[in-house]
Amino acid sequence: MTGQMVTRRWPANGKFVLLLTFSSQRTGTPQLFVTAVVVDAGTISTYPALYLWNQPPDEGNHTPSWDNYQIPPIIVP
Repeated sequence: MTGQMVTRRWPANGKFVLLLTFSSQRTGTPQLFVTAVVVDAGTISTYPALYLWNQPPDEGNHTPSWDNYQIPPIIVP
């Protein structure tokens, strides 16, 4: 369970709980969902995805990112 994409993990009662955030078009427009993957003594258990309710439903969300980015304006000649 190592790699560049695994950024948050912690032992919980001897288990590793991994939270995976991904984009899906299951609602028609790309939206973000989160799911849990639990590794316990070599056994991997997965759980149903949860919709992140606080997204604008008419905007496509492809990248899970929780930070304040300073994006410069696009100048069109």
